[in-house]
Amino acid sequence: PGNPPFYNFLLKIWLGIFGYTIESARMLSVVIGTIAPLGIFLFLKNYFKQDSAIALFGALFMAISQVAIGASHEVRGYVLVLTLIPFICHYLFNLYDKFSYKNMIIYVLLSIMLVNTHYFGSIFIFSSFILSIFILKNIKKISILFLLDCIIALSLVPYFYITAFNQSLLDTSFNTWIQMPSLNDIFILPFQILGSGISMFLFIVFVLYSIKYRNKFVYFLLGICILMIIIPFIASFIRPIYVTKYIIFVIYPLIISFVCFMIFRIDSSYRFVFVLLSFGIFGVALFDENISPIGRGDNSRAKFEFITQDSINHVDAYIVDINKIMADKRRQYEGYNQKPNAKFIKNIDEVESGILYFDAYYTDSIQTINELKNRGAIIQKIPFGKKNDEKLIEKMDFIYKVILE
Repeated sequence: PGNPPFYNFLLKIWLGIFGYTIESARMLSVVIGTIAPLGIFLFLKNYFKQDSAIALFGALFMAISQVAIGASHEVRGYVLVLTLIPFICHYLFNLYDKFSYKNMIIYVLLSIMLVNTHYFGSIFIFSSFILSIFILKNIKKISILFLLDCIIALSLVPYFYITAFNQSLLDTSFNTWIQMPSLNDIFILPFQILGSGISMFLFIVFVLYSIKYRNKFVYFLLGICILMIIIPFIASFIRPIYVTKYIIFVIYPLIISFVCFMIFRIDSSYRFVFVLLSFGIFGVALFDENISPIGRGDNSRAKFEFITQDSINHVDAYIVDINKIMADKRRQYEGYNQKPNAKFIKNIDEVESGILYFDAYYTDSIQTINELKNRGAIIQKIPFGKKNDEKLIEKMDFIYKVILE
């Protein structure tokens, strides 16, 4: 509730056809993710018609990317965002050359899918229109593109009417885990995308070197990346929406496209060096799991269900809510339709005896648990999740059940 519905509609249709199983649900993401390299290829091939190598390298980098592969392992809409972006860019650049009915219809349909999959898709469409004003420099073409974007915006009316107003915009507890961003969040984003400080340094070199080309392709790619950071950052002063993972999925295909452009468009005397540096950047992206924004799966649901069931056996049961970045703990349980027989507390000092549950969901509670252990409490460490399982690739997680006597 509160999130744009297109991916969930698509998933419901898919499961209705292929069955409600783990394998079927994940296969949809795999299929969508497999299409992503094609989008990069078409986008680059169409613009660099005489140089297929650029498009092939772009498709290769997308295919082996830890970010793209990670998104294809999740039953979530991020993989659809990652896949749609290069296709939309492809048809938008087609519109720059010719406003044919085919280009307009496909651009609108793909964009409608995007904005109805994730709200950062709307930021992307808005950002691309801002940049298109400077690229087109033609009132008639700008007006047509504006009308097309208005149609895309109107597609959000059912979503806003049915759920968005009541369950996100007017619901002050929706996405309350998103904190107000700081400048550090902006500075850390490039490192999260590229994987290391040296990769970020090389990317800056690429950007500075590209300025001399005065190419609309480069301006568009870098402009989108900048606006996708600045707009959510500014908007977060009204209501926090800045999440680095969301930004990464939108701009990652654009960064791939930019790096491929630089590999094949720099002076021949520097090309070999830049090729090696580029492979260094994507080598980090491929092998460093820390930059793969993969979700945590259903460990949380299982933990909430366990605590709900276990709390029935105790008279004095408490669920500790000391998290600072997620929504209220009670609301988290309600989100999973769980009503435990326990009181939610934020201060453990008010409890002298009974059972304390720490579900470790967005809560750094180890220090608190150790303090309770030093006070003589009995600590039961209950494992959840599996490692290296083909069907549930998650890190081992734990519930801490603390018995105060």
